Amino acid sequence: NIEMSDLSWLDPLSACIIFTILNIGTIEILRNIVYRLGFNVRTLILMYEFLGALSFCTFHYAESIMFVNYG
Repeated sequence: NIEMSDLSWLDPLSACIIFTILNIGTIEILRNIVYRLGFNVRTLILMYEFLGALSFCTFHYAESIMFVNYG
């Protein structure tokens, strides 16, 4: 019988891995949508910059989860 305290390290780690995979997938889908909408080059660069900043912020959130739980 496995106690919940034996698996306490698994929850933040699995949450961080799943969150990172979903983040990469979502940003890649949004990047493809933006590319296919046919914006001009200047707008496309700004949209890519926005998506990059968004992904950086969400990856920082996942890193903070790891830091809080593992030091």
